[in-house]
This record gives sequence, C-alpha cells and structure tokens, in this order.
Amino acid sequence: MARPRKSAPETVLKAIQTAFWKNGFHGTSMQDLEAVSGLGKQSLYRSFGNKEAMYAKALALYGEDDVSNMFDAMSKGDTAHKRFEILFRDALAPLKDGDRSGCFMCNASLDHAHQNQDTSTAVMAGIETTISVFSDALAVSAPYNIDLDLREKQARVIAVAYFGLRVLVRSGLSFEDVDQAAKAVLETI
Repeated sequence: MARPRKSAPETVLKAIQTAFWKNGFHGTSMQDLEAVSGLGKQSLYRSFGNKEAMYAKALALYGEDDVSNMFDAMSKGDTAHKRFEILFRDALAPLKDGDRSGCFMCNASLDHAHQNQDTSTAVMAGIETTISVFSDALAVSAPYNIDLDLREKQARVIAVAYFGLRVLVRSGLSFEDVDQAAKAVLETI
C-alpha cells in the first residue's frame, strides 16, 4: 500500500511561496523549503521540480491570487477614484498590522528577475496585467472614459506609484508615511 502524502500540493506550494516571499530566492535554502513543506528534498523535487521551478510556481500562484484580488478590489466603487482608494487601502492593510512582506512580485523583481529570465518574464507579465486592470478601472470615469491616450498614460503612472508603494512597505517606512504617499497618488485620479 502506498504511503499517503502529508500535504496537498496546493498547501505545500503555499508554504513554499511564503518562504520565498519572506526571504527571497537566495535567502531561502532547500532546508528551509523542506522545513516549511514537511517534505524531504526528493519529494519536493518530484512534486515541484528544482528550486528554480519551485520559485516559478510560487510566483505564478502569487500572480493568480494577486490578479484575482486586484480584480475584486477594482470592481468595487462606482468611480475610478473610489476603485483605486479601495485597492490602495487593501494593499496597505497588512502594513497597518505590522506585516512588511510587501508584494511578492515586487520582491521577485528586485531579488531574482535580473538573474533569471523566467522570473523576469513573470514579473513583466504581472506589470502589464496590472496596467491593463488599472486602465479598465479608470475607464469608468471622465475624462478617462473618453480619452484613451490619457487613460493609458494615467494607468502607467498609477502602476509606477502602486509598485513603488508596495516596495516601500518593506523599507521600514511607517504606515502613516506610506499611507500619505498613497493619498497623494489618489489625488491625481
């Protein structure tokens, strides 16, 4: 009779993701991944591939979850301003509670994208998806619902600010300072 698995693959991948998110690619050892997953190295390799493959799968999972959360936030509110207000509030809520993990995609961009083409490709796809979601959110309000060029430019400006805020979460800057920066961005919408 085959030995039952200790954990479902999704649960193990979530634990792997948390380790990489917290410590980065280079700061996470195979021993760390074994500890958080409850699986041995060979079981991890069989289930998820090598460390690079595990990182890629963890980042892909984050992308799916983050985009889903972004769509959810951006579908609330009847104006573009309100939609972004909700998004920024949700993005900064963990910092208010002392969580400085930031955005895994931003962390990957700083930590590993310059060393790994798959990571770079995943990060760039995440950025482009975010800009597209932002453009759609802007389209519900004037003047963005009329002027496509303005809407696309504003979506990119907000994306730069949004990702910058997500990086600042890790910096040690106070919640109040990051929140003030977010409010300044909202004033442009």
